[in-house]
Amino acid sequence: MTGARAVGQPLGLFPEPALDVQTRTLLPGDTLLLYTDGVTDTVNPAGDVFELDGLHAAVRAATATTAQELCDHIVERVVTFQETAQQHDDITLVVVQAY
Repeated sequence: MTGARAVGQPLGLFPEPALDVQTRTLLPGDTLLLYTDGVTDTVNPAGDVFELDGLHAAVRAATATTAQELCDHIVERVVTFQETAQQHDDITLVVVQAY
C-alpha cells in the first residue's frame, strides 16, 4: 500500500504511548520497507536533505533481488548523497519480502 501513514507517537519516549495498530497483508512478491528518519533526514555538504523523494528514487533504482541487497543499495545511495557531511542520526532499514 503506497502512501499509507500511521499517526502516533515515537516508540521509547513515553511509558505508555498511544499506539495505532494496523494490519497489512503482504502478497507474494510484495516488499515492506521500514526506515528511521535518519535515512530521510540525511544532509549533504550543500545543506540539501535526502528526504522521502531520495528514498523513493533509491528504491525505484534498485535492482536488488534480496532484502539485504535492497538495504545495501539504499545505504549506498544515502552515503553517496551525504558525501563528507556528518551523519547526525541513526540509519536503520528493515526489509521484509513476501514469498
